[in-house]
Amino acid sequence: MTPVMYTDISGEFPILLVTCIVVGAIIGGTMGGVSAHNNGEDVLKGVLTGAVIGGAVGAVVGLGSVAVMAGLKSVAHKAIADYTAYALYGKAFGGFEDYAVAFAFGGLTKGLNLSGVTKFTVNSVGRAFVDQGTEMLLHSEDFHLGKFGVDVFRRSIAQGLPSGSQALFKGVISGAYDQYSKQGYVTNPLMRIDYSH
Repeated sequence: MTPVMYTDISGEFPILLVTCIVVGAIIGGTMGGVSAHNNGEDVLKGVLTGAVIGGAVGAVVGLGSVAVMAGLKSVAHKAIADYTAYALYGKAFGGFEDYAVAFAFGGLTKGLNLSGVTKFTVNSVGRAFVDQGTEMLLHSEDFHLGKFGVDVFRRSIAQGLPSGSQALFKGVISGAYDQYSKQGYVTNPLMRIDYSH
């Protein structure tokens, strides 16, 4: 690698990947800091969390088109799950950081060729852990063991379902848990009738 021309003829140093990670971290850190400032939250936590998420998104871009397409598919599944939870239970859509994490996990799983037990564990336990950590860092929330358990459960079961129904299943479980945690009961999602009385 020549420092003058910034070329790596031997292919030993992944220049594009490192560049994408750095640029992603800078953009993510900036967005995280601005978002934290606008919401009256800890700016340093916002910058650091945004930088990590942005770096992961940058890594997906640096891994190439297959990883990017997998990341976009994961974002689409997240949007379907969020819409399902909203339509049935009125749960709010996830924030920008939730979709960035979805993109990063989907892209990195494919880009790093994860499979078998490793892929299952990363997509169920790892993703649930990162989602909780993001909420804790960006929104000063406490760790919720129940929410974590439900997230691991819904992600674990969804991986065994046909591809077209995974996002719907995750949305139904997420929306029902959200409603239960706020109200202490779940109403009939299709009719919105309260049977708790």
